Amino acid sequence: MNHRLRRLMVITGSLLLAILIYTTYMNMQAAVRLSDRFCRQFSSDTNGNSVRKKTFAIDPQMDSLCKEKSFLLNRIKAAQSDSIVLILDLPDSIAQLELKGVMLYRIKISEIHISRFFKTLCPEARIGLFASPWKIDTFQSTIPKIPVMVKIAPRDTSEYSPDIAPDTTNRDPVHFALETEQGFILLFNETIPDSLPGKTAYHTFLLGQKWHSALSSLKNLAMLKPPDYKPFIRIRLPRRDAKIIFRAIPEKALVVVKM
Repeated sequence: MNHRLRRLMVITGSLLLAILIYTTYMNMQAAVRLSDRFCRQFSSDTNGNSVRKKTFAIDPQMDSLCKEKSFLLNRIKAAQSDSIVLILDLPDSIAQLELKGVMLYRIKISEIHISRFFKTLCPEARIGLFASPWKIDTFQSTIPKIPVMVKIAPRDTSEYSPDIAPDTTNRDPVHFALETEQGFILLFNETIPDSLPGKTAYHTFLLGQKWHSALSSLKNLAMLKPPDYKPFIRIRLPRRDAKIIFRAIPEKALVVVKM
């Protein structure tokens, strides 16, 4: 009996290890394919012929100037929108809200983690991907997009009071993920408090994101399809600032990123 159980455990462990290795390999290949696709997209002319310029790769100063020019032109494009736009200046650790080019709110980002994928892109793709505003496609969050206000209707005018019930989400942890139409994930997390509930909420949100990604990858692998690779940018902010940004931008917001 013990021999059969041991044999079953060995077989099960071997299968799980094989699945893990295969999944890891396929995810790596998906990242490489995505990088190659963007490089071909921004390194080819209208006829599909490669027009890669080595100038960007060998001249860091030119590369920096092109990124700055792209960022400024990108903000001009976003200023044409009638909605609030989120600006992320990652080199300077700045996040700000703008409307018609006018700054409404500006904060200092506490911490930034960028997927290694963006560093593997060719110079043309690194510039081309940020040449136009990103548009948010879907989002997930730990707080409602619009706070629910509860008001009790008065029986007559003498009982009328303009007071509004306080926003009960002030104590809730603020974590949200914005997915762009290009398939990039912008993760916003509040600065993790030292309390156990705060840390638990943070790790629970991250676990939910990873679980959702794992299920999607397993579904594709079961159908013999390559998994969807979604590069990420993780940003950490104070709770109040994170909530202001999430509540201020529309569901299909435009995001301008400088990297």
